[in-house]
Amino acid sequence: APHTPAEMAELRRSSNIRESLPGTMVSMRSPTRPHSALNSAGDRREAERVERICLALAAKPEVPQWARTTLVAMAPLLAAATQGFNAAAPVVWPWMVSGYNMARVLPKDVLDVLYGGVLIFFGGSFTATLAAAEAFRVSGGDRVYASLQDLYLDFEAVKIANAIDNKKDDDGDGTADVDQIDSKALASRKMGIVLKSVNPERIMTALGGLAQALAGVLATLKLQFA
Repeated sequence: APHTPAEMAELRRSSNIRESLPGTMVSMRSPTRPHSALNSAGDRREAERVERICLALAAKPEVPQWARTTLVAMAPLLAAATQGFNAAAPVVWPWMVSGYNMARVLPKDVLDVLYGGVLIFFGGSFTATLAAAEAFRVSGGDRVYASLQDLYLDFEAVKIANAIDNKKDDDGDGTADVDQIDSKALASRKMGIVLKSVNPERIMTALGGLAQALAGVLATLKLQFA
C-alpha cells in the first residue's frame, strides 16, 4: 500500500537531512499541496514512487552531501512535475503532434516564407531570440529534430515498460509489487527497467546532436551580443 506520512518522514530522516531545512520536506501527502480532482489515483501513486526513488538515492552513503541535499529538495518537485505531466500530456500532446505533422507536410518554401515574415516583422524586437533560432538552424537543426525523435522512442519504451512493471503482482496478493517493496529496492528495480528498455548508442548519438546545436547557439550569441 502507499506509504503513510510517518513512513515518508522516516525516508527523509534516513537521508541525513534536517527536518527544519525550509522548502525541502513537503510530502506529496502534505495538506500544503492539495491534489487536483483531475489527478487519478494511479498518477498519485506514480508521483509518490518518484519521490521515494529520489529519497532512496539520497540515502546512499556514497552520495556527496551537496547531491543528497539536491535530491531531497527536488524529490517533491519531481513528484509534482510527474503528476502535472501525466495530467497535461493527454491534452497537450495531440496538439503537438498535429503541429509537427503539419510542419512535415508543408512545402519547405512555405516554411521559409513564414520564417522570413517573422524576421521582417519581429526581427528588430526579438534580436537575440531570432539570432539563437538562426544559429540553431545552421548548427544542425535537422539533426536535432532527428535526435529528439530518437529520444522520444526511448522515452516511450521506458514508459511502456514502467507501466507494465507497475501492474505486476508476482505474489498474487492483489497489491502491485512496486507498492510493497522498500524505496531502495524500488530505485534499483526502476533503474534496471530503464537500462533494459533504452538503446544506449541511440541516446548518446541524440545527446551529441543536441549538444552540437546548443554549442552553436551559445557561440553565436556570445559573438553577436557579448
